[in-house]
Amino acid sequence: MRYTMTIKKAEDLEPDYFLASPQHPTGVLLVHKIVEIEPIDDGKFIEITTEEGRKHVVNADDWVLVAF
Repeated sequence: MRYTMTIKKAEDLEPDYFLASPQHPTGVLLVHKIVEIEPIDDGKFIEITTEEGRKHVVNADDWVLVAF
């Protein structure tokens, strides 16, 4: 199975992408499947929920490393 890693704006993310986030500030990156994306505060922020239940809140204009 092949994946493509790219950087996208948070507002352009879709469910079934894989979100890369650090395990610890000095640790390895963990990758989890996105299951839900919800704009909050009139679209100013994006709440990303991953398959293990973690929630990430980012600015809609932030760049995010994803795989798909």
